Amino acid sequence: MRRRIIATFLVVLSLMVASMPAPGKAATLKGCRSILAQYPKGVAKDVDGQKNVVAIGYKTPAINGAIYEANKGLDRYKDNTVCVVEANKRKVLPGLPAPAVTSANEAQVKGNSAVSAALAANLANLGGTCMVAMRDEKIIGEWYSGGRKAADTTIAFSSGKPLTAAVIGAAVRLGRLNIDQSVADFIPEFKNTAKAAITIRHLMTHTSGLEATQAGPAMIAGKLNSEALKLSLTSVPGSTYDYDSSQLALQLLVQVVERAVGEKFTTFTDKYVLRPAGMANTFYKTDLQNAAFIEIGDPWLAGGLRTTCRDLARLAQLFQSKGQWAGQRIFSTSFAELATSVQVSSPGYGFLFYTGANFSHGGLCGQVMAKMSSGVTYAMMSNSFLFTPSFFPEECTSERYSAVAAAAAAAALRAATAFSAVTMFG
Repeated sequence: MRRRIIATFLVVLSLMVASMPAPGKAATLKGCRSILAQYPKGVAKDVDGQKNVVAIGYKTPAINGAIYEANKGLDRYKDNTVCVVEANKRKVLPGLPAPAVTSANEAQVKGNSAVSAALAANLANLGGTCMVAMRDEKIIGEWYSGGRKAADTTIAFSSGKPLTAAVIGAAVRLGRLNIDQSVADFIPEFKNTAKAAITIRHLMTHTSGLEATQAGPAMIAGKLNSEALKLSLTSVPGSTYDYDSSQLALQLLVQVVERAVGEKFTTFTDKYVLRPAGMANTFYKTDLQNAAFIEIGDPWLAGGLRTTCRDLARLAQLFQSKGQWAGQRIFSTSFAELATSVQVSSPGYGFLFYTGANFSHGGLCGQVMAKMSSGVTYAMMSNSFLFTPSFFPEECTSERYSAVAAAAAAAALRAATAFSAVTMFG
């Protein structure tokens, strides 16, 4: 299954083409009232239970491209949506400012040479590798091998899942949703169905009851979000932990957040988590690219985060710091504590974190972010793709995965030992 998941990234993704309406139809749907009458699924409830329009767009929720063109003067926020209002009056979310020191401008900190040697020895065949350790929101050691640099990004795979928890926490802090709210409040397709029992908490703990299916085909087709809507229930929401369901089920949170905050998931993520946490080199792989290979589709939350060791360590440190960075609150202390404490006893899972004495999350090809008992957080990454002599990317193949995981574990163990040593930062 790992091979098929990662092979998804080897496909050049095609553009979606919006269908055209019958002649004259677009001209008859002018103004929000007539558009909303034709497309009622664009109406969702806010946290106060009031029905407010939060997004009608020619992509998500889908209205016809020609209707959008005829009414794009109503696109107040220039994000391919029209009739975006909240109680007929919504201010543009300003976001939070970036700290003075970000992952792009902070000075490099030399790490213990023994850890660097362990990385180079254990992960030499994986291309560029890195490890960054932080305490009190500052880098206390960083290591690079194989020509990797601080700004080099790779796919974090599942180790990037906790970013989604941070985004939910930011939306909760703004009062746009709560974790025990039904997703049907934001996804009209689920109203009056068994799926209305699914809550945001269920999605963050992999207990939604939705079927486990591979994201690859949906990603290739540019239909991550729409295919997530079609997932069948296989168990009562809240009753069964199924990690594999996250491949597509997590996509529902894209739609929840977008309709709760009234703008694109990636825009909100950048404004309320990445920017204020100083994560300057992080973005999502999406299910669509344009002709210039620019990502334009829906972000893949289960494994599509592209980031650096510095940024991944910052994400762990953000939760260690109880949701604030440089004195600025991104999400609440109570949310951070819930996210990193046991919500599902077996296997010991929080909100998109493995929990216990500490918290962590790993990903394919040796990616990991974790907190240690000392309060140090660290991230380790290897190249997500291995390069062939012809320079075409090659997946982290299933036949090599065991060796990759073993090498990563060995390097992490040696680094962990160094973290507790006085001489670690010499």
